[in-house]
Amino acid sequence: MILRRALPLLLLVLAGCADQSERKARARQDANEVYDIAARAFANPDADGRYPRLDPEAAKSGTGRAATTFYNSIIDDSNGFIDAADEAGMNRILDGEVTSPSDPVLRKCDDIAALEQLAVRTGKMYPRHFRAFRKALDREKDIDPDFREGVLSGFTGAQARNSDRFALQWRFSEEIVREVAGLCRLLAAGGWSFSNGSYLFDQPASVTRFNGFADRLTQISERAMAFQKEQQARTRRGLEAGRKKLETM
Repeated sequence: MILRRALPLLLLVLAGCADQSERKARARQDANEVYDIAARAFANPDADGRYPRLDPEAAKSGTGRAATTFYNSIIDDSNGFIDAADEAGMNRILDGEVTSPSDPVLRKCDDIAALEQLAVRTGKMYPRHFRAFRKALDREKDIDPDFREGVLSGFTGAQARNSDRFALQWRFSEEIVREVAGLCRLLAAGGWSFSNGSYLFDQPASVTRFNGFADRLTQISERAMAFQKEQQARTRRGLEAGRKKLETM
């Protein structure tokens, strides 16, 4: 009789344990999907540095769809800057494709210079991307409330340092734009020819200025590449640590 009375309570306890286990399993599954999305987001740029947008329909969970929204907003800004740089002709100058003082791109030096402010604005966009992520999470109704709060807590805790790194990355673009705009104006002034892959200037002062632009661009590019490699390594370590932590849940 005592056992019979205790049986309903025992079943409730077992049901609660099963529910808790199921919630943990789903949290692990959703978190793994977010890690997979993060790993894919910036893995395969094309030759011009553009990243393919992630497919929201490929996400299997609400958290995955929210993460896709977050990374796509960053990808859109990055690709948009590259499109604007191409439109202004900046990459043609960087790639040494301007071989005549009459090249039409040399009439776009102001357009190239304007890209600096675009880079400044874009470098400040991380908080906006984070707000888009929060809104996307709020739209998803199938996310466990505790897991949602955990995800938000993790993103919020990392927001300040990620925002600083994001801004620093775009400062490299600002520096590059300034140098290319200056180089564009030097070339637009004329007094040079192009032969056998080299620029030949009439005035020694122009040679000095040209070499200065070239040297600074090389230094900025090297610093940017080193920073990018550091960020990629940091991201890999973070993903690995996150996955290991999931195994203990």
